[in-house]
Amino acid sequence: MITNVELFNALRNVTAKREGSRYRILMELYTIGKGTSQRVLVDSLQIRPATVSEQLDVLIQLGFVQKTIDTMDKRTTVVTLTDAGKEETHGLVVSCKAKGNSSWCKEMID
Repeated sequence: MITNVELFNALRNVTAKREGSRYRILMELYTIGKGTSQRVLVDSLQIRPATVSEQLDVLIQLGFVQKTIDTMDKRTTVVTLTDAGKEETHGLVVSCKAKGNSSWCKEMID
């Protein structure tokens, strides 16, 4: 049986393609469990800043994430999952676990 840690690590290490990048961002936000800055996403996922920005715009249009200004530092934008984003990501986790292996998850996201 695949563990949550193995699943998250497998999904984080997927090759950065457009749609794959979206899922990687969703999974990273889901793993963190709270809002984070775009810089943290860039650093942790090792995706170009332009790609993260582009994919966040798509995820915002889909209603999966939202961006807000950090109340403590107005220069920082905080990215968080919406309820729809949490449901989407939870569904991905459940689907991957149901398949019982991380290679299926890699194929789905690639």
